[in-house]
Amino acid sequence: MAKKLVKRGSEVTSNSDAICKVTGLRHCDDSTKKEIVDYLVKIDKQNDIPECYIVNNSNSSTSSVRRVFSCVWDGSTSIPDFTTLFNISACVLKKAKIVVALPGLLCAVVCLLLKDSAKVKCRAINRHHLVMDIELFEDKIISVEDWEEMKKEEAEKNKTDRNKTEKNKTDKNKTDKKK
Repeated sequence: MAKKLVKRGSEVTSNSDAICKVTGLRHCDDSTKKEIVDYLVKIDKQNDIPECYIVNNSNSSTSSVRRVFSCVWDGSTSIPDFTTLFNISACVLKKAKIVVALPGLLCAVVCLLLKDSAKVKCRAINRHHLVMDIELFEDKIISVEDWEEMKKEEAEKNKTDRNKTEKNKTDKNKTDKKK
């Protein structure tokens, strides 16, 4: 008897009318996978990325790439696994110039990791900056040590950014004076 991976506990009739016994572990998050694939397909279409580029640069086989971009979600095709989705997503995002669907894609992935532990929102500040707001629920806390470490890292980053900005201004002023 052939096995086909679809939703847990369901039975699917194959083309030969033999009932396939189903195992569902790989498909525990089909709705999230579908959401990720929808965003990924949108980014791919916006950027017209060739299939051969994705096959050659994503550590995924041709059949895996085709499975992602032609998945039917009704049990008639196998659903891609998360490793394949993440490998292909990284490849597509590296090649893409237009990433309008990126906030939705990131929210879907973060929501997958956090499930019912937090509210997640992602928004674009401008054409090059996204902000992801993660509001942990009341029973979750960030430890004092983690909080202090994050604050130190943020202060260092801000100091480095200020130094770069000041250096750029100084360099520009020197260039303007030479003219």
